[in-house]
Amino acid sequence: QQAGQKGNSQQKLPQTGEASSIVIVSLGVAMIVGLGVYLEKNK
Repeated sequence: QQAGQKGNSQQKLPQTGEASSIVIVSLGVAMIVGLGVYLEKNK
């Protein structure tokens, strides 16, 4: 079981790494846009 889990984690690492970076960037952009809209509404 441990060997199988290690193999799966190694195969998924590159994919999850790319996906996580994309998610982080998209979340950052969403936060910036959200803050901009929030500030515009409060003016």
